[in-house]
Amino acid sequence: MHYNTETDNEQELLRRLAEGDNSAFDIIFRNFYQPLCYFAEKLTQEAAVAQDMAADCFFKIMQQRREFPSMAALRSFLYTIVRNNCLDYIKTQKRHTAGNIEFGLLAEYTDESIERRIIMTEVLASINQSIQALPDKYREIMELALVEGMKNEAIAAHLGIAHQTVRNHKSAGLKLLRLAIAGRDDLSSLLLFSCLWYLERF
Repeated sequence: MHYNTETDNEQELLRRLAEGDNSAFDIIFRNFYQPLCYFAEKLTQEAAVAQDMAADCFFKIMQQRREFPSMAALRSFLYTIVRNNCLDYIKTQKRHTAGNIEFGLLAEYTDESIERRIIMTEVLASINQSIQALPDKYREIMELALVEGMKNEAIAAHLGIAHQTVRNHKSAGLKLLRLAIAGRDDLSSLLLFSCLWYLERF
C-alpha cells in the first residue's frame, strides 16, 4: 500500500501515534480504514458490520498507545484484529453453512496467509477506488466484474443487457483503469495491471 508519508518518516509517524498525536492517527486512519472495511465485508458479507469492525481497530490503537516497530507490524496488527472479530461474529451468527465458504477459509488463516490476504485486499481496494471514478455506465459493470468476480454472462443476466454490451463497456472501463494507474510506481500498480490483464481474458 502507498502511505502518505516517506519511508524515512515512518518511525516518527509511529512514535507520534503511540503518543496519541491526532494528526498521526488521521494519516493511519486514511490509509487503512477503507481496505479494512473491504477486508471485513468480504468475510462477513455485511457492510455495516465491516465498518464497525474497522472502527474498533482504531479504537484499540488509541486506547493502547502502543508503539509499533514498523508500518508492517501495525498493518498486521490491524488486519489480525479484524480477522479475529470476523471469526467471532460468524460464530455468533452461527453462519456455518455450505454457502459460507469464507468461514472455513477464515478459520485456517495463519500469519503468513494473513499477509497474502492483506496484499490482495489492498490491491482490490485500490481497484475499487479507481472504479468509483469511472462513468456510471462503466462503473457498475466493472464493480460486478472486478469486485464481485462475476463473468460476462452473469453480468449480462444480472443487469438485463446484451452480452456484447457488457463486453464493450468492460473493454472501455479497462482502458480507463489502465490510464488511471499508469503513473503509479508502487508494487500495487504491478498487481493491478496483472488483475486487469486477467480480467481481459473473460
